[in-house]
Amino acid sequence: MSAADALEEIATSDTHRVLAAAEANLAESRRLGFERLVLAREWALLHAVDPDDLPDPRCRPDGLGVTGTLVGEYAPAELGICLELHPLAARRLMGDAIDLHERHPHLWRALSRGELETWVARKIAAATAELSLERALWVDAAVGRLLATLPTGRLLAVVEARVVEADQDLADRKHAQAAATRGVWLGRENVHGIKAVHIRADAAAAARLYDTCDHLARLLDEHANPHDVSGSDVGPLSLPELRAHAAGLLANPLAALRLLLGLPDQDADAGPDPATGREHAAALQALADAVKGASPAQTRPRAMLYLHLTPDALRGRGVTRAEQLGALTRAQLVDLLGHHQVTLRPVIDLAHGTAADCYEIPASISEQLHLVRPADVFPYAESLSRSQDQDHTIPYDPHGPPGQTRLDNLGHLVRRHHRVKTHASGWTLRQHHGRYTWTTPHGRVLTTDHNGTHPVTSAGEIRVFQLLASHRGGT
Repeated sequence: MSAADALEEIATSDTHRVLAAAEANLAESRRLGFERLVLAREWALLHAVDPDDLPDPRCRPDGLGVTGTLVGEYAPAELGICLELHPLAARRLMGDAIDLHERHPHLWRALSRGELETWVARKIAAATAELSLERALWVDAAVGRLLATLPTGRLLAVVEARVVEADQDLADRKHAQAAATRGVWLGRENVHGIKAVHIRADAAAAARLYDTCDHLARLLDEHANPHDVSGSDVGPLSLPELRAHAAGLLANPLAALRLLLGLPDQDADAGPDPATGREHAAALQALADAVKGASPAQTRPRAMLYLHLTPDALRGRGVTRAEQLGALTRAQLVDLLGHHQVTLRPVIDLAHGTAADCYEIPASISEQLHLVRPADVFPYAESLSRSQDQDHTIPYDPHGPPGQTRLDNLGHLVRRHHRVKTHASGWTLRQHHGRYTWTTPHGRVLTTDHNGTHPVTSAGEIRVFQLLASHRGGT
């Protein structure tokens, strides 16, 4: 087959059509991304405020981005609803749009020509956020000719270098500030019973921790039974998997120390290695005696675990949900509880609610609200934190009827969303059995429940929710 014939087989009318459509799709995606920035900037400017001329003293204007353009506190909320964004994400979009227009003219022109992805431009704007206007303009000009030619990874590497070059004192300060970001966090996602732990530490400390996990992993590989490590007969584990088991072993320092010193399992009768010296053997025996005599309360961490159980889960079907751990199968639940000293607390029956005649929410109702509806009820909100405000959907009236503090009149809101609901003009909220219906100042209607946010588009739907809320005493 000739080269021409081979090329003809590869380049058909269908392949040309797909590639042309892909190019058109990229161009349209970039055009729409730029238009979103333009609209976000326009929305911000329409809501710009003069701090010396605020009609409502309860409204605290927000300074957007690096420029600090002041806009009404509640402006991002409604834009976020129309873009299906969290209000803080809408606020960042507005700030980035203003910053890009004012501080990065080369970036703005590249965006308008479809030469750059919006998210890349926003990343560059964030990288230069702590530079003065003059130095940000210098970085913008320095990378301007590369915007349409360099791939994203290389472009961002050039930006990083130019930012350091623009202000080396700032780079030194940021290096020092980075030390304050050290910490350990438990990841939110639970993927089939697997969670992530995020650690930010000094480079040397992080390396030592990794080396310790690696050393323990190799000891596990050498001495441990695969079934003891994995909980099932899966055969040899990879070194990365063993490192993960080693990290879990560090949660019980005595067990890790036992492995490091070569001590037998707690239930084993074998004594110290006779090949060791007399003093070393005596030390090992003393440690072994101390470990054997330690109570579970001494060697195991204490934790409060909330298990959300349904009748199906109790009958061996369905799943159990554990706070911070996510959904657990029956086998995972047995494995979890089988390795800990368990103290049972009274069951909280979520099927029956109580009411109180006071503004302050009793602990029992507060706990029930978190267990039944832990999520922020504002449209597209994400928080599941226990530190959210617990809001009366219908404001509490000290002269009103009894039982106003009850599950059907409560919902979680982070403080920013609580302020929108309480102080922003034109917002209304109704609730009917855990479904929260929001109406924005421009007439957008959305409901939120345990399944998320649902735009309400038809007049019939809106009327149904209004009637339900009115039946429950809504306003």
